[in-house]
Amino acid sequence: MKHINQAREEGHLVLRGDATDDDILEEAGITRARGLVTALTGDSGNVLVTITARTMNPELYIVARGNEQDSIKILNRRRLPTGWYCRLKSVEDVWPRK
Repeated sequence: MKHINQAREEGHLVLRGDATDDDILEEAGITRARGLVTALTGDSGNVLVTITARTMNPELYIVARGNEQDSIKILNRRRLPTGWYCRLKSVEDVWPRK
């Protein structure tokens, strides 16, 4: 909760919900977003979020966490038009906290 509250205080949009749910992605503004970082703990969730978000916004730049080499291969095959799929320990690897 500490990180959630800090992000809100910094003016970031924070939603609680299942990122694999189309409605949550829509509420988050995925159709008008420029970028997305998905760093769920499970690879299958990150693959699903990536594919769903790409369908909803084909121009979206995506950074997706993948722990297993097979998952990274799947994500890289779906990276049209832009994206970066790698092993991340956490979202802070891409977006460090102040």
